[in-house]
Amino acid sequence: MLGYYCNHKDYTTFVLSELNRLAETRPDQVNEYKSAVMKMLVLDLDPMLQVIAPLYASTGRPAEMQMEIFRSFVLMKHMRATLDGWVDKLSQNPVLRIIAGFTPDNMPKTSSYYDFINRIVPLKELPEVRPVTKKPKEMLKKGEKLAPKNPGIVAKLAKQVITNEERFRKRLARRLERFLQRIFARVAVDASVKMGLIPESVDVSGDGACIETGASSYGKKVCKCHESGIHKCTCDRRFSDPSANWGWDSHNERYFYGYTGYFISAYNRDLKIDLPLYPGLFRQTVTTPFPQSSRCPSFASLTQLCVSTPSSQTAPATITLHTTFCIIGTLMPLSR
Repeated sequence: MLGYYCNHKDYTTFVLSELNRLAETRPDQVNEYKSAVMKMLVLDLDPMLQVIAPLYASTGRPAEMQMEIFRSFVLMKHMRATLDGWVDKLSQNPVLRIIAGFTPDNMPKTSSYYDFINRIVPLKELPEVRPVTKKPKEMLKKGEKLAPKNPGIVAKLAKQVITNEERFRKRLARRLERFLQRIFARVAVDASVKMGLIPESVDVSGDGACIETGASSYGKKVCKCHESGIHKCTCDRRFSDPSANWGWDSHNERYFYGYTGYFISAYNRDLKIDLPLYPGLFRQTVTTPFPQSSRCPSFASLTQLCVSTPSSQTAPATITLHTTFCIIGTLMPLSR
């Protein structure tokens, strides 16, 4: 069941009170994290409750401080840190601990972060033992994109949407990142619209992004070949992120190990910045001789537009799109 969490009003009071007290003895340290403080105070997670509440049972041991853990993930990304060692860093840095909303006696362990990941993004993927997928050696030309694995897939997808929209939406409703996207929608888009950052009617654009996983592309040896003096064997290895694979980054002209992200964005002319509206995460597949993205840009854009657009039977005339509030880095599966 969902346990206690601190609402945004109480969180703001706690942070300001604790930082003012700490600033009396460590003013430079508090000022060092000024940008992080401003971001966290603006990030109101109260609307997140309605999204995650159905994910918890009505009985059982309470899952405490779930909002705080999510806020800690956002802070972790802001600090360009990784989950390994993040809890230790919070315990050693009182300013970061306060910004995250924790007290010295009430700090979640690393296992609590992974439990939260598994609940919000139910991958249900265990480490997999399989052959090593080697990094391709042949390079593409400068600016060259990978051809779609299945030519004509975009036309087929568009036909499905037009001829049987309800069936297509049901298929998309099973996407793994749906709860994370709903959190983005409730926490970010509503606030962004109220603040005037995003109008209710916008012109949107989409683009892909290469997202590297934190897991190793080499895997971990499970054989005993090294005991026999064989150090370069071809035996299967255990991979902690079995869905990740090699893909081609045409912008940086290099291969990467991870996933393909696709984001729908809008341009704010006053601030002169692109605001991400809707995040999507796609897996990679590898074929010979080049790794093919599991979703070509046209396929990804059409899929994301279908997901982010409400059904015509229930949607108002003006569509309010989803935004990520610049916290795309909280795509938690990548930290495995």
